[in-house]
Amino acid sequence: MAEKTGADSYFDARNKKLEKQVLDPNPNSHQIGGEHYREANKNYQHWDLVADYGMNYFIGNMTKYVCRWRKKGGVKDLEKAKHYLEKLIDLERGGYADPPARSRELDDATKFCDDQQLAPPEREIIIKAITYWTVPDLLFIHAELEKLIREA
Repeated sequence: MAEKTGADSYFDARNKKLEKQVLDPNPNSHQIGGEHYREANKNYQHWDLVADYGMNYFIGNMTKYVCRWRKKGGVKDLEKAKHYLEKLIDLERGGYADPPARSRELDDATKFCDDQQLAPPEREIIIKAITYWTVPDLLFIHAELEKLIREA
């Protein structure tokens, strides 16, 4: 490896200074645009769930809207969740979706659902979304979302 020059040291020091100025040391300490994710648990929010379970973009967005629909966007949020799910189903059928991560127990997900006070249908959707393996699993979630939309 090449030896560091004076310029390297300058840029290292500058980058550390910028990092301190720019990065929020605790992004969970506040929320932009409401409190719907932080109301129940300020320390473990939806984005923590997404990161911990390695959710792909579509599952992450779908579960976001399922978690917040009663507190923020109503039926429109459920329709958005369904739309993300339909795109994932399309990708899965075409062989283009990334395989879901399978590295964790469901304890954190169950606790998240408890903390967020999610109703049984939402809990089932969240857990199924984290554990899905096949298109039929996604179709089950789709049916549950349609049922929630009809009953809302």
